[in-house]
Amino acid sequence: MIEPTGFRVLLKPDPVQEKSSETGIIMMSEGQKKMEKAGQIYGTVEKIGPQAFGAFGDGTPWVQEGDRVIFAKYAGRFVSDPDEPDTEYVICNDEDIIGKIS
Repeated sequence: MIEPTGFRVLLKPDPVQEKSSETGIIMMSEGQKKMEKAGQIYGTVEKIGPQAFGAFGDGTPWVQEGDRVIFAKYAGRFVSDPDEPDTEYVICNDEDIIGKIS
């Protein structure tokens, strides 16, 4: 598993919708799919770095592992787990998490 360092947070982004729910037909080219993935804004918190949220208020994290969140568009960097190359994550700064989904 990837461990975020410092003030970073590891997120598992939601998958990009590739097919129409009505017809099951693929709606995107590979290039469009990459652009949609890069602009993804929803995901789940997997891990929180040891210094994350320390610079804000009293340092209490406003999200926990397992929370669904909204993060800034184009935030962070996509990375693959070396043990599971088909599994992609986003590592972003703590301040790039802009909302929590209840």
